[in-house]
Amino acid sequence: MYREIHLLKPVMQSQQILHYYLKFFHFLMQKMIKQITLVLFSFISIFALIPDLSAQNWDYESYPHLPFEISHLDAELNISDTGSIEGDLLYMIQLKDGDIDSLVFDARDMEILSTVINDESKEFYFENNQLIVLTDGDFNRGDEISLRIQYRNNPVFGYFQTAKGTYFTSLLPLTTSHWLPVPDHPRVQFTSEIIFTHPAGKTVVSNGRRATMEIESVSEETTSFTSNKTVSPVDLSFAMGDLELISSTQNSNDIQSEYSSMFERRSDHQIHIYSENSDFESDQLLETAVDAYGKLYEHLNVGYPFRDLSIVILEDDFWETKSYGAGIIYLYLNRGDLETQLQRALTGVWLGAHQRTELWSDPDAITAFQGWTLNTLFDLDYVYEQTEAPYHVFDGSLSSKWQSNFAENQNDKFNSHFERVYNSLISESSQVMNWYDLAKAIYKDSGFPYFDTDKPVLAELTKEEVSDYQYRAEMKWDEEQQNITVTFNAISEPVNELVTVQVDEYTLLDEKENEITFTGDSDSTVLNVSTNTENIMLTILGRDDIRLEVQKPFEFWIHQLRNSDDPDRREAAAEGLANYSDNPDLQLALQDQMRNEENSDVYAELLRTFSAVTTGATGTDQMLIDHLSSRYSNEVRLAAVEGLANFRGNDSVISQLRSVVSQTDNSEIRTAAILSLNEVVDVDRFKILAEDLITQESVLQDVPLLLNLLSEKGETEAAVQYADTFLADGFPYSIRSEVLDLILQADQSREGWENRLTRLLEDRDPRIRIQALNALDRVSDTFRSEWLDRRKTEEYDERVRRALNQF
Repeated sequence: MYREIHLLKPVMQSQQILHYYLKFFHFLMQKMIKQITLVLFSFISIFALIPDLSAQNWDYESYPHLPFEISHLDAELNISDTGSIEGDLLYMIQLKDGDIDSLVFDARDMEILSTVINDESKEFYFENNQLIVLTDGDFNRGDEISLRIQYRNNPVFGYFQTAKGTYFTSLLPLTTSHWLPVPDHPRVQFTSEIIFTHPAGKTVVSNGRRATMEIESVSEETTSFTSNKTVSPVDLSFAMGDLELISSTQNSNDIQSEYSSMFERRSDHQIHIYSENSDFESDQLLETAVDAYGKLYEHLNVGYPFRDLSIVILEDDFWETKSYGAGIIYLYLNRGDLETQLQRALTGVWLGAHQRTELWSDPDAITAFQGWTLNTLFDLDYVYEQTEAPYHVFDGSLSSKWQSNFAENQNDKFNSHFERVYNSLISESSQVMNWYDLAKAIYKDSGFPYFDTDKPVLAELTKEEVSDYQYRAEMKWDEEQQNITVTFNAISEPVNELVTVQVDEYTLLDEKENEITFTGDSDSTVLNVSTNTENIMLTILGRDDIRLEVQKPFEFWIHQLRNSDDPDRREAAAEGLANYSDNPDLQLALQDQMRNEENSDVYAELLRTFSAVTTGATGTDQMLIDHLSSRYSNEVRLAAVEGLANFRGNDSVISQLRSVVSQTDNSEIRTAAILSLNEVVDVDRFKILAEDLITQESVLQDVPLLLNLLSEKGETEAAVQYADTFLADGFPYSIRSEVLDLILQADQSREGWENRLTRLLEDRDPRIRIQALNALDRVSDTFRSEWLDRRKTEEYDERVRRALNQF
């Protein structure tokens, strides 16, 4: 574009004529160039939905070209029940420069319906995953304009649907622009009001305070969220689904926290917890959130940076690593302790979303602040397991390295310099912080340079593997010599120092106490005992890392079972007696003890030993079936189910086990029942049973087990056929991943994999896309080459892209 020519002092009429002539000429040239440009880019826009491979950088740009500033976003987003989005956006913009011929927004795989500046339609085109809106160059520096964008899309990257139907957006880099046209960068921030139109009965959670909820029709509702504090688009997120508000500071009057008064007024920020699981106990989690909020508020001394805090609990993380945004947190049941997740994520709301890094490839300033703060306020274990690079930087592993560095004073000089600038940097208004900013502040304070080449090196975290030593202690009773030889044999790594063992001898008249020792791979001790010894008990003294498996005479176990007041010792006796299945007195002794045993764990072990002794004897099946009754504890019912595995071909047993699989809500019992079914039926009958059971929702978690057992019985083709059904993206990841493993092991057919891979390589879940790459050796060279080229071009997840580049 030509720049407009300004004549500074037109003092003569000829100069004025020349001035207007040049303006008119410039106007004509602008129109001509614009038309030529639009013709060219109308051709390019045909390929707008085909991303440019060179443009798919996974990280944000450092110091991007941002000649305008967005102050506010008004958005109306219509989310369908299939997750597609139709948006009508109004951005309020102030120009930082007068020489702007276009506004550039990130917009990936979108259909733009219209762009309007100040109520005037404007032309636009796509280039390198960006929407370029032509301004005609009619504005000056400082002008305030409005930009309206209408669009629709069905995002693929960074937009997930859980097995329970909840849609939620990713917080990985450059994901916001897959569902919202916006300058997708940490240096951009604005206030917002977003109105979601969504299917009736669904709940929407997003950034800011929920302002209104209205029923539009039988099928639609609207929910609006407002944020009068600026948020960056990189920290915008929403979730929509069957989410239940399970706890909130707004309607809870009995929060046991010293900070509960911070939420008493309507104008105060509030904390809301939502979950897909309505049975979730949330009171303790809300108290943890209030405590963490209060501690961070007091310690950081900068106030809460957003409007309200919404916490969304989901079952699966979909390989997300950053769980916090601008006033919104995601907690995942598959990621361990929720309270620990919450404390880390809430720290990230202040130090990660408010104070944030520009580049994920330069995270150390923010993660150092996180590590210092976590050490100061919370008692948290380190995150040792690091997820796949490069998105691992905010999974907790890097902030844990900083925690360890500060706790162990690994870089003592740097740590003291860091402590001196900690408060001043947090209180600064600048909300983007890179390592250079931190190093510059330290240098200004101390004169010590910690720039790239002098950056402190963090030690790798190593978790001490604590494994118990295992020994077998075998007692041999020599009645003639009146002694017992106790032999200790190491089952695992041996102990190289002396271990002290307390020996309690129980006789007819009294109890005696003694001590012996052992060490190494094998060691023996001879104990002199009385003629009327009834039991010997061994107890390791002074350490809890040695597990002792005791083998002793039948009479000793019987005495322990009948006379010990300790349920654990009676349970051990019941288990030990299983080694004496050929003793004619055992069955009667077990039945006698079962009539009087009140502890369910001991009773269950007695039933297991009884099953091992009788091994499918006629008549004992009914006894075990009777123990399937709901009047017995789950421990006893589990033992009964396991015992029924001995009755091969017994129709009554088969029927009972099938009922247990279908009806029980205890996953351990259901799994045991499937394993027992596998033992008692032949392959044909198991196939029929499996065909029925895999269609039942209550059995879903055990579908991979059923299909693997079916495959092991020789019905590989049927197992693969059924497994294909459970690859669909409506099933939980754990199910999909396990059945995909089964198919990878069982199916070598080229045709089968070429049909499957067209779906799996474009799956919404990046973990499935990576796992599916293991089948590329099963397809033709042409298919492999075509799909590798295609996926390398279309793939946005950098972890998957790096895996693709290995081929």
